[in-house]
Amino acid sequence: MKPFTKGLWLGTLVGFSAALVLLFTGVMSLSLFMNSSMGKALLGKVVLRPLRFPSEDKIVDLGVLDPDWTLRTLDGEEVQAGRFRGQPMFLNLWATWCFPCVMEMPGIARLSESLRHDGVVFVFVSEEDPEVVRRFVEDRDPGLPVYLIADEVPDALRSEAIPLTLIVDPQGTIVFRHAGAADWDHEGSRSFLRTLARGPTP
Repeated sequence: MKPFTKGLWLGTLVGFSAALVLLFTGVMSLSLFMNSSMGKALLGKVVLRPLRFPSEDKIVDLGVLDPDWTLRTLDGEEVQAGRFRGQPMFLNLWATWCFPCVMEMPGIARLSESLRHDGVVFVFVSEEDPEVVRRFVEDRDPGLPVYLIADEVPDALRSEAIPLTLIVDPQGTIVFRHAGAADWDHEGSRSFLRTLARGPTP
């Protein structure tokens, strides 16, 4: 490796490591990091990949989302999960400090927009302090409906990793679960959600 190339690589590594230290110690916000030259460089290197979904005849019941589970809007209104019954739900557990969560948001926003006439509900849920989430939404405007958890996290949303996404059918049955960021702005995602919206084929 040439000295210049090695020095440049080391400098980039040190700079990135320093940015991560600032980010995870709270000195630098995720928003500031992602708007920095280092954040933009990292953003350009990360590739999100689409997922594979089961065909209609191979959808598996992964449990039921408790209809009494209570969420809270950023305006303080309490909403029970049962309100969304009758429509497929794209449910995402995320956090403002979670880089992969923020990475996949634009793709999910595009997916939501492409399904705006298909009756699919998008619900983004955070466990964080309301003011932290509110500042994030005001700063980044993800274009997605954001909720806070008002009571205990249901078993279906317990995970060691976020983002966590559940797809719930109109009857409240969880039919897809994925931990980690993904490229949701993909025909496979749209097709799967539209299939749920149409209901089972006779």
